[in-house]
Amino acid sequence: MGEEAVNTDQREKNVGQDFRLRPHPLIVEYVPLITGVRSSSGDPVMERHLVPTDYLWHLTAVTSGSASLHCHHTNHGITLGNDNVRDYRSPHFLMLKCQLTLDGDRVHIEPI
Repeated sequence: MGEEAVNTDQREKNVGQDFRLRPHPLIVEYVPLITGVRSSSGDPVMERHLVPTDYLWHLTAVTSGSASLHCHHTNHGITLGNDNVRDYRSPHFLMLKCQLTLDGDRVHIEPI
């Protein structure tokens, strides 16, 4: 049995478990730049901040080429290719080779 098959077999055993992701996924938050300042449209001027999260992610499925995750807190879902999953660490950490950013209802993936 090759290394890929062993890794897939091990990951399949983890389906249904909750994990904390590392690096920490980031969530986009918009905050007023200066209180009381408005744009020409009358909307407050907002500044975009990236805030680290430590939400639990549920491993929902594993195939020979991917792992699917669902965030309990935000309801985001993502399917990552195996090349973006480094390994599993105890007690319940999933080590990634990418940075996830939660922006509205979307999840952006950036390799690291």
